[in-house]
Amino acid sequence: MRHPWLLLSMGLALTWVGAQHAAPLHAQGLKLRVDVVPHEDQRRVDVLVDGKPFTAYIYPTTLKKPTLYPLRTASGTVVTRGWPLEPRPGERVDHPHHVGLWFTYSDVNGLDFWNNSEAIPAARAPKMGTILHRAVRHAEGGAGQGVLEVTAEWVDHEGQALLRGSRHLRRSANP
Repeated sequence: MRHPWLLLSMGLALTWVGAQHAAPLHAQGLKLRVDVVPHEDQRRVDVLVDGKPFTAYIYPTTLKKPTLYPLRTASGTVVTRGWPLEPRPGERVDHPHHVGLWFTYSDVNGLDFWNNSEAIPAARAPKMGTILHRAVRHAEGGAGQGVLEVTAEWVDHEGQALLRGSRHLRRSANP
């Protein structure tokens, strides 16, 4: 099942953050190389722009949904907070479900897929949903853009699938 709204939201977010990578070279008519590199053993797919880390699609077992983490500017500055995955001094330590960049909903068939995290009290767990990464369907890099297609299942507290969806992330290195 394809979700055009997901493509639009993720595409806009990646383009907005990544535009800094491409602006100087785009003005010269050059295209940066985007590499999309799966690391199944690490439960991540790295996205590199011109050989430098931009973000990674991560799906660790400690999170209740896959996410893009961390996000970096062209100069390498990380623009996402580290907590709870990589805490930094002085960071807020609230909202443990706010990790990186992701897209979900707080009400799907009565289940909350937005607020779920390891910090949820056991009594609230049956009202939470989890998005489980199932497969990397396609990962491709190239001049000026990269593509990542994954399959994920949205499941209830007991692991029963409510829906299965494909996410198709396209990262353009040129605005």
